[in-house]
Amino acid sequence: MSRGDEGKLGCLLVGGIVELGHFSHVGAVLREQISNRRVLIARLISQGQQDGSIGSASDPDTVAELLLSLLYGMRVLGKTGSCTANAEVFVATALKVLD
Repeated sequence: MSRGDEGKLGCLLVGGIVELGHFSHVGAVLREQISNRRVLIARLISQGQQDGSIGSASDPDTVAELLLSLLYGMRVLGKTGSCTANAEVFVATALKVLD
């Protein structure tokens, strides 16, 4: 969880896209990083579906997009302190999309 008051300054990628995303070069670099992560997660989900460790009912690209959205959302909420009490339950629920 990203919480500045505990020495964790948060996610540079999320902070950068929120604060600097409108600058064309910086925004493009940050969007590329997010896209690279999405592609990697989708590939890992696809591999997991092939070996049976991840359920095959959902599209890997869609699940990757959902997981990234949840991950980045948790980072933002962590900075506000509003998601800390239920973080483990939230993560466990989010990972059920891989069943």
